[in-house]
Amino acid sequence: MTKPMEKFIFISLALLLYTLLGLNGCKDTEKENAIKEAAEAKSELATVQSILEKTKMQREELEAKVSEVTESLNAAKAKMETLIQSGAQAVNFKEKIDELTTQKDNALAKAADLQTMVQTLQTQLQQQLQKITGLEGQNKKLQQIIDELKNRLGADVQIPSIPNL
Repeated sequence: MTKPMEKFIFISLALLLYTLLGLNGCKDTEKENAIKEAAEAKSELATVQSILEKTKMQREELEAKVSEVTESLNAAKAKMETLIQSGAQAVNFKEKIDELTTQKDNALAKAADLQTMVQTLQTQLQQQLQKITGLEGQNKKLQQIIDELKNRLGADVQIPSIPNL
């Protein structure tokens, strides 16, 4: 029990006791004392009731503050959970960005390798074209020599011709 309630019960019992004693034929002075004490008890009871009302109001105020704090705490928890989730998403985004960066780097390396291969193939093509040009020049010389031999030997001689490339 709370102290104000204990006082209230004590005062009520004391008032009852004095009242009972007063009814049993106490002297007038005792009766007056009992009445005086009853009045004091009533006064003290009013004080206790006033204190009780103040205590109730304070309790209600505290409950309201606790409610506000609880709401604030719940809002903070919700924000924290949102931040945690967005942090997890950020980690996923970071992982995806890292993966895409790796893929880009691999693609750039392959592109560089392909560029090197293209340059190598172009060089080989140039070399082959030079060889073909050289062979065409030799073919023309051979054809000229064959035509010259035909002219010297006469038109009756059959010399196989070399196919043109």
